Amino acid sequence: MRSVVFVPLVLALALPALAGEEPQPQPPPPTTAEKPTPWEQWITTHAYDPIRRRWVPIPDGVEPGPKTGYIWNLGRWELVKIVHRPHYGWGYFDHRGRWHGQDERRAIYRTILWKRRHYLDTIPKKTFEQPHRATALKLDRPEARRLEDLLQRNLIQELLIDDTGEQQAVVSYRRRTHTVSLSGSAELVAKLATLITDESTYKAYTTAQSHGNIVEIVTIVDLGWLERHPEPALNIADLNFDGLIRLVGAHKADHRRLRKALWLNDLFGTVTIVDQPDTIRKVRDYLAIMPYAPKPDRMTISDR
Repeated sequence: MRSVVFVPLVLALALPALAGEEPQPQPPPPTTAEKPTPWEQWITTHAYDPIRRRWVPIPDGVEPGPKTGYIWNLGRWELVKIVHRPHYGWGYFDHRGRWHGQDERRAIYRTILWKRRHYLDTIPKKTFEQPHRATALKLDRPEARRLEDLLQRNLIQELLIDDTGEQQAVVSYRRRTHTVSLSGSAELVAKLATLITDESTYKAYTTAQSHGNIVEIVTIVDLGWLERHPEPALNIADLNFDGLIRLVGAHKADHRRLRKALWLNDLFGTVTIVDQPDTIRKVRDYLAIMPYAPKPDRMTISDR
């Protein structure tokens, strides 16, 4: 078995406190008398912004619902449209809860028109050889606390051991500068970066899930392609994510009742999924044959 370099840092940190938030509407209770987990409580006080593709706190004093621009979708509150705010007119709340006025009275959606070339110019995930990557992230204080907690729980170490890359996977954390260096397969680096920087993924990953659900981070587009050419890469990410929504039945009533969820992280080309183990296996099989990376440039040499 390959050796793995671990970070010699063990700190006892508690999960970020959830205090100080106004009570928010709760989803329908589960069929069994299970006590809501911290993650389930957190997810009812945050919404997913599909435009910025990130989780945002529901502003204080705003009751989520259609009248304020929120709907319950894919196991979460989602901010989906410009709304009319009394005495302010039409606008939307940004990810910090600040109000922005708008002149147009229209819904906000990103529309992608798929063409055959989106498939012809790409290769599927199962044939893509994950390159070795090394990257450094400058963390803010909440991200640094999450990383330290993940290290204490040995969750980072477990992901390193599971890496299938040929070269050694390493995580090196400099606490004084809040800088973490990640190296390993591109897929591993994308997963680690998502787990550290995305609060919602961290919350789900470190909380025991109900109804037999598990949490998995999957990559749906090559991270290198996403960094070099974000627009075509995001088109493929959207295509794959739409397919996952249909595959897991995210619009069915049971998806909400059984506390399942999934969301896209467009910074690293990953999707976090809270679902049954059998569904996770189906997700992996589905993504294996879907577009993942651009075809390599072809070069021919002629004697003439």
